Amino acid sequence: MLRKSESRSNRASVIVEMACSSIFLVIFAIFGVYLATLILCAQINDTACRDAARAAAETQDATQATAAAKTVLTSFESNSTFMTAPALKNLVYQDYNGTPPAETSPYVTVTTVSDAKIPFAPMSLFGGTYGNEQYTFTQTYTFPIVNTK
Repeated sequence: MLRKSESRSNRASVIVEMACSSIFLVIFAIFGVYLATLILCAQINDTACRDAARAAAETQDATQATAAAKTVLTSFESNSTFMTAPALKNLVYQDYNGTPPAETSPYVTVTTVSDAKIPFAPMSLFGGTYGNEQYTFTQTYTFPIVNTK
């Protein structure tokens, strides 16, 4: 009889342990979703900025550079509710009017911005509030101008 009660007690303690540990598993899962959303948004913004800067560097004036950068950025648009498409924040096209100073090359600098909206934010846990509802990622790339006037 002693063995039957011991086995029932062991089964009950396993259920209690699983119930307590499941709380932490849910917290880790939500944290994983947070991180995955942030990393994905940062990576897409980085790739979009780099591609837009490359496209802008292959043009011959600031107007063409802006148009090329915007065209590339439209290819990164999506219908995601968790992030906004990368947008052109700033473009600097410095070609020195075709005569750059010595040891200086003409360049183009592109800055893009994208916002990530976290699905479960902000999260209240143990009396504290963690996370923001929205995070903004900004990326800047500079490339030498390939085609000058």
